[in-house]
Amino acid sequence: MCMMWAAGALGDQMYDLVLADDVLLKNPGINSNSPMNCQQPESFDKTLVQGKILICTYSFSFVYGAATVRRVADTARNLSAAGFFLFAKTNLPGNKFNPVPLAIPGIVITDLKDSMVMYQILDTS
Repeated sequence: MCMMWAAGALGDQMYDLVLADDVLLKNPGINSNSPMNCQQPESFDKTLVQGKILICTYSFSFVYGAATVRRVADTARNLSAAGFFLFAKTNLPGNKFNPVPLAIPGIVITDLKDSMVMYQILDTS
């Protein structure tokens, strides 16, 4: 499990980061085509996510509308995460984001070059 510290928005609070892929349930009954998109809270072990920042992957599903940032936020909130981070692992054409209020803090980086900087940090920790 990848763990790092992320400074909180207020005060000196620090949070562990956890990759969605590392906290998946090992339940074959769950049907999740791309669990790293963080669209289904029932795909994850809540005890491993609770109080941490959930790291998810921005994929083509977001471009054509099958996945949404709102559902990432809802998944993180349902798992009692402190927030979420959504980043791209492949170069995708454009993005599809409408500004919407979210009930949980989140960061979205759709640019591949910028995302790879974060991915390299996560991969070496």
